[in-house]
Amino acid sequence: MSPRTLLTAAAAAAGTLALAAGPALGAQVSPTGTAVPRGGDILVIGTGFAPPNEFCRQPRLTIGGRAARVTGRMSDSVGGWALRVRATQAPGSYVLVMSQACENGNTGAVRTTQARARLRVLG
Repeated sequence: MSPRTLLTAAAAAAGTLALAAGPALGAQVSPTGTAVPRGGDILVIGTGFAPPNEFCRQPRLTIGGRAARVTGRMSDSVGGWALRVRATQAPGSYVLVMSQACENGNTGAVRTTQARARLRVLG
């Protein structure tokens, strides 16, 4: 399966999950696996975030407190995101955080939504 097809399928699944979960559960993030070999690709699915719009930035991903280089990104119209990153970290256990900043169109106040998951990088 090509990376583009994989991201498309993941984004569709994320949208379905977001519709099923609804906004009451808040933002959630989950990598496609809880362990990945160093140098391997990770597909991260985020739900409960804002869809692409003029007031919200694209979600940002950190692994172990460091910004992850996103190599593929797709979203749907209900706030589901699929991000692909490469695991360049040293072997170990990490916290993966997806965050998104959105500005209130009336007041200009910025609100950040975050979700966390655990990830293990194998040697």
